[in-house]
Amino acid sequence: MSLIFLSTLASTNSLAAVRFSRPVHVSSLRIIPSSLAPFPSLADFSSETEPASFSLDVFFNWQTLPSGNEKPRPSNVLLHSTLQNAGNELQYEIDSSEEVLVTRLLILKGAFSSITLAVYGRDASEPKKEDELEMEESYIPAPTYVPVPLPEPLTTPLPADLDPSRITDPLTLCRRLLGAGSANADVISLMRRNLNAFPPSSNNTTLDQLLSSYEIGDDWMRELIQALQRPINPSDVTSEALQNIEEHLLECITQSLPAELIGQLISVLSVQSSVLVDSLLPLILESATDPSIYPTLLEASANDNISDSIRHVKFPPGLDPAIYHQMNQNAHMWEALREGETDLSWITANMWLPGFLPSILEVLGDTEDLSAWPLNAKLAISVASLLALATDSDNDIAAMKAAAILELWLANTTVVEVLHEALEHQNIQENLSSSPARSLLEKVHSVAVSLSNQRNGTSSSINGHGGTSVPSGDLDMAAEYLTLASKRWPAKSTQQLQAYLQTLYTRVAADRDSRPITHAFWRRNTSAVQCIILLLLDATRRLSDQNWELSDATSARDLVATALLTVRILHHMVPEFGILSGMVPLVIRALVSLLISLRQPTYATRYATEPTIRAECERLVELISDVDDDGIFVHSGADVILPVLLQESLRWDEGIDPMSRISASADLLIVLLNVDHSSKARSQAWANQLIHELPMLHFLLIALDGSRLRQIVDIICDIDDGEFGIVDWLVLERLASIEQEASVVGTEYGQPTNQVSTAFFNFRVERSLEFMTSLGLPQLDAYMEPGHPIAPAMAKGLWEIWDRPIKLSNSLAEQILSRSTADDTLRPVAVAILIATNSTSEAGNAIIDVLPKLVPLLNGLESSVVQKEEQLLRAVGAAIAFLPELEEQITVEWQRGEVTLEFAITLLQTTLGFFPNTDGVITGIPVPTLSEGTAARFKGLVEVLLDAERALTLTKLLTRLSLPLISTPLPEPASSSLLIGSALPTLVQAEVARPPSTPLSRPLSGLDGGVKTAPPSARKSSPLASLAKNYSNNDFRELRTLPQARLNTSRPPSRHVDDFEHTVEEAVTTSMPSAIPTLGSAALPSIPVPGVLPGGGMPFYTG
Repeated sequence: MSLIFLSTLASTNSLAAVRFSRPVHVSSLRIIPSSLAPFPSLADFSSETEPASFSLDVFFNWQTLPSGNEKPRPSNVLLHSTLQNAGNELQYEIDSSEEVLVTRLLILKGAFSSITLAVYGRDASEPKKEDELEMEESYIPAPTYVPVPLPEPLTTPLPADLDPSRITDPLTLCRRLLGAGSANADVISLMRRNLNAFPPSSNNTTLDQLLSSYEIGDDWMRELIQALQRPINPSDVTSEALQNIEEHLLECITQSLPAELIGQLISVLSVQSSVLVDSLLPLILESATDPSIYPTLLEASANDNISDSIRHVKFPPGLDPAIYHQMNQNAHMWEALREGETDLSWITANMWLPGFLPSILEVLGDTEDLSAWPLNAKLAISVASLLALATDSDNDIAAMKAAAILELWLANTTVVEVLHEALEHQNIQENLSSSPARSLLEKVHSVAVSLSNQRNGTSSSINGHGGTSVPSGDLDMAAEYLTLASKRWPAKSTQQLQAYLQTLYTRVAADRDSRPITHAFWRRNTSAVQCIILLLLDATRRLSDQNWELSDATSARDLVATALLTVRILHHMVPEFGILSGMVPLVIRALVSLLISLRQPTYATRYATEPTIRAECERLVELISDVDDDGIFVHSGADVILPVLLQESLRWDEGIDPMSRISASADLLIVLLNVDHSSKARSQAWANQLIHELPMLHFLLIALDGSRLRQIVDIICDIDDGEFGIVDWLVLERLASIEQEASVVGTEYGQPTNQVSTAFFNFRVERSLEFMTSLGLPQLDAYMEPGHPIAPAMAKGLWEIWDRPIKLSNSLAEQILSRSTADDTLRPVAVAILIATNSTSEAGNAIIDVLPKLVPLLNGLESSVVQKEEQLLRAVGAAIAFLPELEEQITVEWQRGEVTLEFAITLLQTTLGFFPNTDGVITGIPVPTLSEGTAARFKGLVEVLLDAERALTLTKLLTRLSLPLISTPLPEPASSSLLIGSALPTLVQAEVARPPSTPLSRPLSGLDGGVKTAPPSARKSSPLASLAKNYSNNDFRELRTLPQARLNTSRPPSRHVDDFEHTVEEAVTTSMPSAIPTLGSAALPSIPVPGVLPGGGMPFYTG
């Protein structure tokens, strides 16, 4: 008889029912106890019958089969039987020979919450075939039952407290072993202490000893890791000690520590409190950027303290999209757990990571009733607590008892699976191997191997578990079923498909003789490789559709398992049987689709198997793309792998993150290109491939993250080696695309016309410059050499982005500045970039230090090499407009100020020299970055700090610009007496009426009250020298009362008042400047002279 029904039924009001689609003959019923896997073809099926023992009433709705053309008649007859389920396997025989019982409805009534029921029989509408082959039974949608003897019941049943199948509270047993008065907190502390990242170390170095060490380096870091292997009480870490640790750690990281040590440090932090994590982890993430630490960081992010700290400091740059999504998911799960939402699938997937389970139990506390959890989850927690106790060196007796209990539980297959999964993690395996319970390792391993053999059908015996051998026709049955499934996908479940794939994988991996496999598929008029590839294509297509259905993850996980089995089978079959050339692009697209589905942020896959499947996919690509020493592909059609991967990376699908597709294609591309390039023919073959696909390769590189970009560029450089010019072509293409995209974005006076398009343009530019910098400084220096064809193209590209806030462009400009032999076309654009970067409020006063370095870059240049002189003038204008903002510092530090102004004038003069100027004609060059007001303020600074000659030079230079007032020639000055007689009263009246304010400039008086002399520049023979001498104690405030200085409006007038006992005539003769340009008599209003104070004096307000 065949298995016609298998499922776990949930009770509703103590009732459950099974309805068949057509009348069936029922021969027997089987009630399967919890946590058993009775079917070898269903490796993932586990029964769940709760409670262990109960009384069950079974009702059959008995029907009679119609004869001839009669219609089936309804029946109300119920046949009743009572069964006693005592906790062991129960098989109830009904009628195996007469086949009298025909039914379509089965009703179960009893005090059960769930029951796993198997029903055996056959379709009553079909005649019985005595010689029916077992192979034909495989076409039944439900799995075919192959009897496997169940474990013999123990002669002496275990007490309820020690029986793993009857666990209620998973922490009770460990609490009792610890002794009376122990609480859950003691068990959690034990688990945090013993289920950590590293085994106990013989080094007893403490934090205090580390802080007193003066040797900072790799050895100090190793000692720190050993000191942090055990949880440290936060109260034992003082703020002073924490600060010292931070300083020592920062010093270590700056010494370029190996990524392995940094990863170990992140691992041990997962068992520490939030005090240490929040202090040390941000330093690590900000300083260590090696992508190899990200997998370790991903595992550590399952810890709540690590997850919270990462979210506060933001995720590291260049993070793989899959790792980013899983870290983000971990953070979300911790938030949901604190809010009372428990996701058991997430907990079981990360249970054995260092510090994870103790943190989960701490968050749950007493609010969560663990007895309500499924038996498998409770068993895992109980096994974890016993493992922590078995490895505890402080309590030998309790440890021996815990180890003995675990050995006793090896008779339970679920416990074996839990232990086998736990020992796959290095932290558990190493702790157990260094404890007195290390003998448990070998026992678990042998039991797990025997259990695997039993499920695969080989005869073995493990603690009373027997097995049966696979029928001799298993390979033919697998070939028959897989051939049918490749044409018509199973409608309801993939469990039987996975079972036959597992059978085929076992045979193909174990047998060196592959002829039986080939012949089994040939008899079905198909090829084994072709059949498996079709299953892979169908599984990935269905997974891509299923990945967006968030309600249930079961079907998606089944599809992932099916795809993984097909890939593993192809690993063994492709090298021997090859692959049809027309199927190569289909396989590559399927692998990319599989990786993309695993990287989407959905509930369906949870990324648990993504690293494993990615490694399997990369291995398959490596096998298909094998190249011999002559540069010829071993498998036909492999030459399409590169273009297919590039096409897949650029394809856009609605609802799929483009970066997931790009990163998945790039991972396979790295494996494809990263082959042995020692053979000249092999390197030339790959170079020819790359040359044919350069445009698509170019677009892929600009979209990649920094880590993958560097890997691909390094591989291309190994293939090219400067002989084929692939890298140079890519650089030229990137520089040309910058210029093309800049013309599309467009700017006006430095302001973006479209913020969205400009932001995208900046992003693409950054990626382009990342590509160039990934080539390394020696290669960039070679590109900057005079006469190199890339240098002019680099200058054109940089001119398009000189005024944009892009850090890498500033780095390139600084590199050009540091090279005295840089190409002439690069110097002007480097000047413009450095000025634009340092002429902002964010840069502070950096322009004062930068300007003297820029002038030599423009000396001796021909006008023909300056590609965009108007842009260079815009940059110089920006510097001149920005310098008055630093007026206070320039006037206080007047020596540096003189140098800065001098170089600014020289820079303007040199830049204007690149423009045509025939016979002194004013050209009216527009400078959007320089306005009339800012130019006037700069001119006022020059007049104060420099001599009259430089002020006159500046005036002549400014007349060439399109600034209306400055470019207008000033009239000749009138007589001094006329000017003073008419202008001075007006100036005085204007100063009296102006509201006072506080002076901001630095006085020249010393700390001891002594009076200092004015700076040397103010004592030169300038029109303002006399006033500077008479009013030296007020610094340069007096100078602003003159018309020229009053153009400088950056500072309001002073409240300070000095009364000078001078008559008007004395003021004229002693304080009159040598030359003041007249504004014309008509320009001065007729205002009465204010009254004279007693003594002939007149108040004179200095501004």
